[in-house]
Amino acid sequence: PKGHFQYVSRCSITGVLLGPPNYHRYTQILSDHHAARLPDMPFERFKAKLETLRDEESINAWIESMKKRTRYTFKEDVEGDRPCFFSASEARSFLLNHCRKRIVRTAKTVRFPGTGIRDLPVGDIRRSIETVLEKQRRFPLDTANGLRGRLRRHKFHIYKKGSHGVTYVCAVRRKFRRPDQVFAESVWNLIQFLERNPMIQASRLPEAFLGLKPDTAQNNGDEEAGSESAPESAPAVSPEDPSIKRLLLDLRWLVTEGYVAEYADGRLFAQPAQSSEPVPASKTDSAPSEAPSDGESPAGESAPEPAAATEETPSGDSAVQPEASPESESETPPETPSREPGTD
Repeated sequence: PKGHFQYVSRCSITGVLLGPPNYHRYTQILSDHHAARLPDMPFERFKAKLETLRDEESINAWIESMKKRTRYTFKEDVEGDRPCFFSASEARSFLLNHCRKRIVRTAKTVRFPGTGIRDLPVGDIRRSIETVLEKQRRFPLDTANGLRGRLRRHKFHIYKKGSHGVTYVCAVRRKFRRPDQVFAESVWNLIQFLERNPMIQASRLPEAFLGLKPDTAQNNGDEEAGSESAPESAPAVSPEDPSIKRLLLDLRWLVTEGYVAEYADGRLFAQPAQSSEPVPASKTDSAPSEAPSDGESPAGESAPEPAAATEETPSGDSAVQPEASPESESETPPETPSREPGTD
């Protein structure tokens, strides 16, 4: 730069020398520095933080830094010449005016990872996304509906339970017993016990149901075992005891068939019987008529262990109501969203 400069401006945040105000490119230098280094700060606040340096050393340092410039050259000829630009803003403006269709693709919807929001430039698009994101954090209805659609496509079953309308997701479809359905005696006794003691911990069954206290059974602090809790002098037995094996096999069969729901915290809930009129059926049902042998489930299946997981409704209430009536536990569809539930 040629001329006499009495002082130069410096950014107090980045420490970069920007030049004197009487330099012909001073305004452009300020704009480029603000857009490249401090895009989130208002421009007027950025200008208010500029420092004025009058020492000769700073002025000579700025003059030395201005001896090199960055030049942008278009790679193709335009009317027999290749345009050159000395600022990124000028180059960007040229590309948008002459090569928009080659560098910008228009789409109605765009999908990108959530972490990509931080990489978006500050503008209307980013502000709109952040506004919608903040709204979903307060009331995640659209997010919940999107999750429901994805879970259904992956063959998960979704149902509501309890007076608070908590949504549960499970790999096993719930199954309700018919009034005339016949089970093996050990299975039927376990169903009746779970109906009298809803939401009991699975780890407490050997103690509460059989009156035993296996070495591996741990009391998880569930004090709601009901009137059939084990006596204080319950004998401690090995987990290899046949009665415990039978209990575990019967429970696993009920869970994999859907007659009993096993929640993520280990609590158990027996699905209520159907309230409709009994349907004539033979006594040979999917439930075992005889107690199966040790080592296999009553149905002879080795289905994966299901575990129901809760998904909080927009109200944020994740409490489970064991006292809910059978009507409140029927499989009901989710709320009708503003768009198709399967959309992401």
